[in-house]
Amino acid sequence: MNRWLFGLALGLSLVSLLPDTARAQFSQAGSQVLTDQPTGARDLKDLEKPSTDSSLLLNDNTSLTLESVLQQRKVQLEKPVFVRSPIEKVDGRSYSLVTASHLRDGELQQTQIVRLFQPEAGVNDDLFTNQSSQYIWGLSDNVEMTVDLQGANGSVPGFQGDYLVERRVGVNNGNIFQDVTVQGKFRLGEILGGKTSAVASITTSRPQFTFRGVAGSNLPTVERRQDGLVFTPALELPLTFTAYDERYAFTVSPRLVYFPGDNAIYTPINPGVNQSFGLTFGLGIGGTFKISNRFHIRGDATAILAGSNTVDRSSGLPTKVIPYNAGVRYLVNPRLALDVFVSNTYGNTGGPALVAVDNNTGVGVGLTFMQDRLFYVFDLPVNRQFADTFDTQVPAEIRAVYVPASFDLLDGSTIGSGRNQISFIASTGTFSFAYRAGTLNDFETGVFGNFAPAGPDESDGGLHTKLRFLHQPSGDPFTLSGVFTLGRTSSRACNFIDGTRDGLERALDGLPTACPGVPGVIPAGDRGPIPPNLIGLVTENIGELFVFTLSFPAQFTLKEGHSFWINPKLAYIQRSDERSPLIGASLGGSIRLWPGFDLIAQVTPMVRGENAFVGNSLAQLLPWQAGVRFLPGLAALSVDLFATNALGLSPYQSLRVRADNQVSVALGFQLPF
Repeated sequence: MNRWLFGLALGLSLVSLLPDTARAQFSQAGSQVLTDQPTGARDLKDLEKPSTDSSLLLNDNTSLTLESVLQQRKVQLEKPVFVRSPIEKVDGRSYSLVTASHLRDGELQQTQIVRLFQPEAGVNDDLFTNQSSQYIWGLSDNVEMTVDLQGANGSVPGFQGDYLVERRVGVNNGNIFQDVTVQGKFRLGEILGGKTSAVASITTSRPQFTFRGVAGSNLPTVERRQDGLVFTPALELPLTFTAYDERYAFTVSPRLVYFPGDNAIYTPINPGVNQSFGLTFGLGIGGTFKISNRFHIRGDATAILAGSNTVDRSSGLPTKVIPYNAGVRYLVNPRLALDVFVSNTYGNTGGPALVAVDNNTGVGVGLTFMQDRLFYVFDLPVNRQFADTFDTQVPAEIRAVYVPASFDLLDGSTIGSGRNQISFIASTGTFSFAYRAGTLNDFETGVFGNFAPAGPDESDGGLHTKLRFLHQPSGDPFTLSGVFTLGRTSSRACNFIDGTRDGLERALDGLPTACPGVPGVIPAGDRGPIPPNLIGLVTENIGELFVFTLSFPAQFTLKEGHSFWINPKLAYIQRSDERSPLIGASLGGSIRLWPGFDLIAQVTPMVRGENAFVGNSLAQLLPWQAGVRFLPGLAALSVDLFATNALGLSPYQSLRVRADNQVSVALGFQLPF
């Protein structure tokens, strides 16, 4: 498997051997979007788009509706001037390999990456992940700086020889990003027709490890503490070539890393072994091939020529493993890209990028974007030189139109760029809220929470990311989005995991339950409806579990304003054994009675999972909601009045039903600003 993936990354370079006829075909099949040279967008003349009249297409500008825009036979626009974005180019950095290409002065690119590996039986946690938040800034046309926040969950690396190894001492291994890499890239010039740069980085970390002897080994538990920070330096010299009208790029890069001491940041040498890591030298190769303006094939791998970059899982000794990544990039628009790839690496930048997971291949998901503002505060005017759509004929006012759907917190399309929406819903027995912020027209982020003050059911809260793939007001046949959430439950999730109403109470009394404890923590009392923070593990308590959800809301709106949708949903609950995943699909619609007043109903048939307490056991019930939404005429405020049996309004809790199928009556407010 490793050889095949390594060969895939290397094989991208073989495209250069194609005959001239093939090269011509590649050249003719290039993207028809923007180039490096400024180009003016065309005027919108005789604009004809499908009419989806809806007074509930909420926007900061309440006088702007889809109907009012589309009824204009000629829309006068300023002619924006765009240049091709770094995301569209093929010579940008790969997953774990830096290229010689630079961002220009003032440009900023952000990438979020999560890698998920197959968990191992017998390891304390059922999550095997590493994550990264990366910021690349062009200080000038010749100097680029990267800050990469990287980390892995504390239960890794897992089994090594006769030990079960965890990257923590006690329960806490710091926050979700334990390792910080600062990297500088400096343009050197051109060699043999390719670009070349010098790259230097330093990674700060505080790796601590616990070694527990496996059953039957009679080995004592060993704690290897680290009092101060550890610094891991790295040097790289990438040489990058482009070909076929810049549809293909290939990079070769000598890489040098010094791992100080008895670990390679994430993988320690077993106790009793008199060895260390030290200097590691590798030769990295990588390439990107542009299939179309939306799809790129990308890959990288590094042959370790001297030294070691990980630990052998069977012996606990230092060894060499080729770190690799290979996958596909989909460009949602010129400023937003989604990557799906296979990988065996712990990190992306500097020393962590060379540390490989031995005998385990994971699946990675990456999101790269170039926003107008950093952290919603710091303005990035240079990033506005890039188009935020491949169809520059669609006015920005139309692309920003928001299409609402059900009463769930994160339904509907994305919030428009630079805009926000707050939702508050109070019901009999629960309270819910959401804050949604539009980073780009096709991309929003935010936070949400569902609070259940009493009863056997749990609360949850978390973060969300939403991508819009299709937008009916912009001319697509329907609206389609993808929503990912990362949340945590309150302690009463113990009841759901155990399948009994008193699962948490019995766990706190020391009685055996199916509710898993937190490694290294004595169970404490229920802290009520407020979930713990999502970043640090130091506050984690029994029953406070991570929840990951993935959903794909699709919606079609008629010109009369009626709307219909389907929303497949999947929720995975940490340490839940057979209780997870929950899988269902919400089916619903809204009927326009008159402008500003809609009837809304939705049901969510379950495909997998018991989702509600009936008596003292779990059963599978049908979540539903029904009510009205109206505009009271106060700015862009909308008001919801509805009934539901769902536990909450997040993607996870909309799959759950309140204990004994209780029905709650809710009043909600949505305010865009």
